[in-house]
Amino acid sequence: MKRIGQRFSKILLNSGDVFLPPRVKRVLTTFLYNTPNNSFYINGWSILHLLSGILIGLLYLFLGKEETTFYVHLLILHTIWELWQVFIGMAKPWRRTGDSNLIDSVVDTVMFMMGAYVALSVYNTAFKALFEPVSLHP
Repeated sequence: MKRIGQRFSKILLNSGDVFLPPRVKRVLTTFLYNTPNNSFYINGWSILHLLSGILIGLLYLFLGKEETTFYVHLLILHTIWELWQVFIGMAKPWRRTGDSNLIDSVVDTVMFMMGAYVALSVYNTAFKALFEPVSLHP
């Protein structure tokens, strides 16, 4: 029974990284930019959150959801994800400097929402025009 509990705990913990292999996780934790005391940094996870915001944002829009609640719904969705990571215990300690969950959560949320902004912009300029019905009558 103890082995089953340990295996379940490991599955929960790995779900916070979307079950990525350890080599990929190491690449994603590489700093692309950081201040000397790491009070602000951007790493591979930040880029992954940007891309996730674009993909989830486009999926949201293609499913026909309301544009008026777009940002609120995506912010709630991402906040639930960040809280899930804290709940399962994979979050780092909350500190103002160094490798910290507080910085991760803020930067990742900003990057995700920037991706959502890109998704809405692309959808409104490119995709919407492609899928609008064409009027045959002048």
